[in-house]
Amino acid sequence: MIDHVVETGLNEDCYLSSSLGKGFLGLVARPASGVADLTSSSFKLIKRVAAHEEIIHRVRNPRHVGKDGIVRPSVAHETFGSFIFDQFPDDKHYTTEGYIAHINATKEPSTLFFATTKRILFLIENKSSSFGYNIEWDYHLKEIKGTPTVTFDPNFIEITLKETNVFGMTKKDTLHVRAVPYENIGEARYIVDKIIDTMKALEV
Repeated sequence: MIDHVVETGLNEDCYLSSSLGKGFLGLVARPASGVADLTSSSFKLIKRVAAHEEIIHRVRNPRHVGKDGIVRPSVAHETFGSFIFDQFPDDKHYTTEGYIAHINATKEPSTLFFATTKRILFLIENKSSSFGYNIEWDYHLKEIKGTPTVTFDPNFIEITLKETNVFGMTKKDTLHVRAVPYENIGEARYIVDKIIDTMKALEV
């Protein structure tokens, strides 16, 4: 009987010690686990915020302030074109004229083909010029006969122009063509579409 009591007591003591040990381990392990979970959650939150901030900065486009003072979204190519347009000498600017588009015509020498709300222009690089280019020629949109076309081999934008006499009057049945070289077919089509849209808007 005594042996049974002693044995039972030992078993209960062992069970109590084991339970206390598990409880102590839980007391230590759970806070550590909680800290790890908190750290992991915080890290994930920081990653999400950082990713969100990165997306915001990528979506936001740069801005360009034109000669008219209007701030517009822009890309580097358009910003460069607007900058060159703003550098045109005052005697080469029409009243209320605005930049629409431009393309690189040739690399050597560097030439640019411009379209504005009133004209088309062809520029040749001239490092001694005040803005880096000379205006080789320019025509008002009303001087264009029909619509410009993009041709292949050779790669040209063909623009048919109305001939005028010394009084500025259009000569009947007298036309000549300007051939503007281009490097990229997509750019050529883009600027031609812009010119056509502007001509339609002006009804010329």
